[in-house]
Amino acid sequence: MADRPRRKKFFASSVLYYPNSTRCLNFSRLILLSGDVELNPGMVDQRKSGCVKNLKMAHLNIRSLKNRGHYIEVKNLVSENDFDILTISETWLNGSSEIVIPGYTIKRLDRKNKTGGVKEIYKVEQLSKLSSISSGGFHQLWLGIQINKHKSFIVCTAYRPPDCSLDCFDQELSESFTSAMTLSKDIFILGDLNCNVLDTSDGNARPLLDFCLAFNLTQVIKQPTRCTDLSKTLIDVILVSNMHLVKSSGVQPVSISDHDLSL
Repeated sequence: MADRPRRKKFFASSVLYYPNSTRCLNFSRLILLSGDVELNPGMVDQRKSGCVKNLKMAHLNIRSLKNRGHYIEVKNLVSENDFDILTISETWLNGSSEIVIPGYTIKRLDRKNKTGGVKEIYKVEQLSKLSSISSGGFHQLWLGIQINKHKSFIVCTAYRPPDCSLDCFDQELSESFTSAMTLSKDIFILGDLNCNVLDTSDGNARPLLDFCLAFNLTQVIKQPTRCTDLSKTLIDVILVSNMHLVKSSGVQPVSISDHDLSL
């Protein structure tokens, strides 16, 4: 494989990458493209998708980036794995917390005075009309990404706290996803949704599985992402609208969290 040109990375969730691209992302072009939206665009033709290839995407529930040790380990994790996009949930950051990852642009959705929060580091602006923290605590940070002249795509980092109603999938997330679909782009959703999708008979997993079924999304992680002495659960998911874009997926143990990395 030819060497890829060096470029500034994304931090927060891994997406796909176009070959021979200099990875210059231009959000203003993405906004202009939204002016071409059809009222009823229908399904995206997956075979004709011009989305990126060989882009490395991952998600991690960090359980506090305020922890100095966690912060250093995340910087090492990114450097060692050469992620393009990494999404992080449960950062526990507020507006006064400064986070710098060399070579990465950071996008944040902090929760004021409480734990939680999601973080994404990439070279784009957030889609503010879709991004929110609901009164029940459901977090969703949406980004539109475009690389040169290639087809743009959408990445969402989501976090559902354990005490957040499962109705968030049928309500907040469905509403945002429906709006995102009008842009006729490939969509990736990464995050800790606290639903064990390993057990399809689990009532807590059913609303998330129904959401995936309703919007024709595929959940690509198949192994447990959180293992304890008492249980093994798959709660850190990656949902994709176009499986043709997925080359590989899996989990990777990390030392800084009781959750494995989903990638």
